[in-house]
Amino acid sequence: MAVPPNASRPLWLWVSLGTLGILLLWVAFFRPAPTAPNHTEPESPSWDSAAELAAAPATVRPSTRREETNTPKPDGFLDIEGTVVVPRWSELQEATISLIPQPGNPAAKRETYLGNRPNFRFEKVAEGNWILEATAKNCHKYRGFYTFLDDGTRYHILAPLELDRLIRGKVVDESGLPLEGLKVAAIRIVDDLTLAVTPRTATCDRDGNFAIRNLRPGPYRVIPGGNRYPAGKEKQIQLAGNEAYVEFILPNAGSAKVQVVSKAANEPLSGVTVTARRVSAPTPESQAPPGHASSARTDETGTALLPYLPPGEYSFSAFGGKWRRRIERASVRSGIQTQLVIQVGNIKANPRQ
Repeated sequence: MAVPPNASRPLWLWVSLGTLGILLLWVAFFRPAPTAPNHTEPESPSWDSAAELAAAPATVRPSTRREETNTPKPDGFLDIEGTVVVPRWSELQEATISLIPQPGNPAAKRETYLGNRPNFRFEKVAEGNWILEATAKNCHKYRGFYTFLDDGTRYHILAPLELDRLIRGKVVDESGLPLEGLKVAAIRIVDDLTLAVTPRTATCDRDGNFAIRNLRPGPYRVIPGGNRYPAGKEKQIQLAGNEAYVEFILPNAGSAKVQVVSKAANEPLSGVTVTARRVSAPTPESQAPPGHASSARTDETGTALLPYLPPGEYSFSAFGGKWRRRIERASVRSGIQTQLVIQVGNIKANPRQ
């Protein structure tokens, strides 16, 4: 007799399938959902009276702010660093960097010699208003105005230097002797005659050489002796590149060495202006105009040097500050230095005293 298929299946199989079905139904419909962590702020307690509020213990909540342990606290000082740069086709030489306090800043001036090193650094600089100056050989001076604050800012300054444009030259007399101490002026020629052009000046050294710096490209009038008291004919040159050269040969002349002293104590006076003005020429054929003049200031020894005076009769005057003007007469001859002492008196409040 054949056995039905269902009868061949054991009872434990049916029990296992039923238990598995019950577990699946429980997982699907009866498992509780996971609870999310509560990040809400605790409710503030309410108090019925001010007395309960005063008696309640203080609630301290942990701060979530991160403390910056590596940040230094402001103390009014900071570090300044920077770089001095020149054109690529040149070389930095004899560079100097300076920090100069502006008016109202009580700090002291800071200065560092760099030589050919481009980078600089100043430590412990007081915050405030400063002037940064950079100088180098054959370069224009850089000057910048800055305000430094100790607020965590890192300051790195770029100081660009431009190559200097100059007019060089030499001044001698007809005998070939250099005219030491003679001033030479350069005035830029402009088309607009209403513009005021400031002359640039230089002084001849012991060899008669001079160098007028910080010039812009263009045409110039170069005047020996200066534009106020010219000692010879001017020359016009064109400054196209970084340098131009000019020479002057002036007629033979004399010079004067004037010493100014106080009348009361016979002590040398510095900073006094000495002016020499020619009142007559020795011959009518003299090349210099009869009214030729020259001026200089006395140094710490009370001495003023007038290096170029065409021959003739001169009036020498000394004045300045609290000192009364005093005039003396003297003759100047070619190739000879005239020496003169001028005594000046003090200007009093009442001229009759």
